[in-house]
Formats: sequence, structure tokens, C-alpha cells
Amino acid sequence: MQITCDDLYASDGQISEDEASFDVDQHPMEKVGWVEGALSELTYEHRLNVMENVRNKISAFETALLDEHHIFSSKLQFVAKDYEALSEMDRRLDMQYQRKIAEALDDHLISIRRDHEHRSQIEERRIRCDAALELAERTERAFLEEICLETNRTEPELCMDLHRALHFACRTVSAWMGKVAAVTNCS
Repeated sequence: MQITCDDLYASDGQISEDEASFDVDQHPMEKVGWVEGALSELTYEHRLNVMENVRNKISAFETALLDEHHIFSSKLQFVAKDYEALSEMDRRLDMQYQRKIAEALDDHLISIRRDHEHRSQIEERRIRCDAALELAERTERAFLEEICLETNRTEPELCMDLHRALHFACRTVSAWMGKVAAVTNCS
């Protein structure tokens, strides 16, 4: 089936009912189109305002974040410098402490060495005193024996008295040497 356009077109002077109703309905459509256009425009402007506000807030947030980053960086640098200064001070105090320990150890070792030398000197003196005492006793005995031999020939009683006197003198010298050794041990 073919549709022809002849039936649809009316004469130029005649307005069909459909066209009349179309003209009447066109004004409300224009009003609806204008309201929708205004609403669309307002929605667009609102969206632009919201986007601008979001951009401004993001920019403010970025600025605040950069400021906080700079503050954090400067404080971190301050902490690093403070840590370095404290580490240096700790190192110096440790070196000073080690130096004092070394000095105290040196003083202690010097004191021990002096004490050892002092004891060695006392021991040497005692050995010399003992050797001198032994030599004196041997010399005394030899002298007594010699005197006894000579006096034995002449007077045996005199030899015994002389022997006792020399023995007493030897004990006195020995006691005196003991006192000298005791005094040198104390000093």
C-alpha cells in the first residue's frame, strides 16, 4: 500500500484542526522548553560553582598540605641537627670518660709499681741485713774460736767469760738489726 501526500495537504487557505491544535500546544511547549533550559542553565551554573568550590578547597588543601610538609621538613631537619649535636656531645663525654678511666688505671698501675718497688727495696734491705748479721756471727765465732784457742792455752775460764760476752753482744746486735728491719718494713 502506498501512501500519497495529496490527502495530507490541505489548501493553502485552510487550516486543519490538527494544525490549529498544534499551534495552541506550541506555546506551552515553548514555556516548558524555556523552563527546562533555565533549569539546565541553573544546574550547569550550580555544577560550575560546586566544581569551583571543590577546586578552591583542593587548592587550599594542597597549600595547607605543602605548608605542613615544609613545617614537618624543617622540624625534621631541626631534630636531625639536634640528634647530631647530642651524638657529638655523647661522643665527647664518652671520650672524656674513657680518658679519665685510662688516667685512673695509669695512676693505679703506677701505685702498684711503686708499692712493688718499695717491697723489693725492703726485701733487699732485709736480705742485706740478714747477710750482714750472718757475716757478723761467723766473724764473731771465728774471732771467739781464735781467742779461745789462744786463751785455752793460757786461761780456760777467761775464754768462757769472753765467749759469753761476745754471744751477748751478738744477740744485742741481732736484736738491733731486727728493730732496724721492722722500721724499714713499716716505712
